[in-house]
Amino acid sequence: MNKIFKTFLMGATLLSLGFALDAEAYHLDTYRQLLVNNKFTLKYENITPMPRKTNKDKVHFYGFDGMAVDKAHFLTNRQFDGTIVMNGADKYEEVGYENMSMCNLTKGDKAYFFTKHFDGKKTTYYGDSGKKNKVSAHDKNMQAISINGQSYADPVMTRLLTAILPPSHKSADMPVYKYVSSGWLDNGLSYEDYRANIDGTLEAIRYYFNSNKLVKIAAASYYVLPDGKLDGNKAIIKIKEFTANPDVSYLNLPAGVKDVTKKPKKDKK
Repeated sequence: MNKIFKTFLMGATLLSLGFALDAEAYHLDTYRQLLVNNKFTLKYENITPMPRKTNKDKVHFYGFDGMAVDKAHFLTNRQFDGTIVMNGADKYEEVGYENMSMCNLTKGDKAYFFTKHFDGKKTTYYGDSGKKNKVSAHDKNMQAISINGQSYADPVMTRLLTAILPPSHKSADMPVYKYVSSGWLDNGLSYEDYRANIDGTLEAIRYYFNSNKLVKIAAASYYVLPDGKLDGNKAIIKIKEFTANPDVSYLNLPAGVKDVTKKPKKDKK
């Protein structure tokens, strides 16, 4: 009788532990639904540490030899800010630094690409043709979306957010991340760990929560090179805002920017 009771008690304990772990994973469900509904405002900062000047950590450098680390614009892991606003078929994406940002505004089936420059006093916009405060519309690239999936401002954030989506919303080449574990840290934050099963590659993402609010994402991707050396990259993202309310002020061209899209000529009869 005691043996049966102990077996039952152990099973109940494991079952309750399983429910506890699943309950922890529910924090991410809220944000998964925001992405599926295409209705949210997300502001974030990539705070991944800069590569060392000595390059002893095997971070790949881009640019000319002798260029100071803080002056090279194309070093990996440079810190930057991002903004994503989605409201159905309308979407705004912005990635940049203190004085310059790259922007993409999608309105229905049209897309506008422009850069935003701030000189300390005023903001100036340039369309993809280089014209000041003038932009032209392009057809929305439905083929790219169907093949590569939805974009979210920059490649790093696209990967981290796509990992949250259910498999039916992912692109064919995007790995499926599965829930691994969850827990609490000494600073009061909780976390949820996800991992993708890819041969020869470690793909792991940790989402941090303050109560049920997503506040940070950390990710790592490492693999073994043919010569046996370990290579890869990491990312640390600070979430400034992630809400279900699309800030519609972003979903129109900025004030003072003119749409100079040429209208198609009508056929003469």
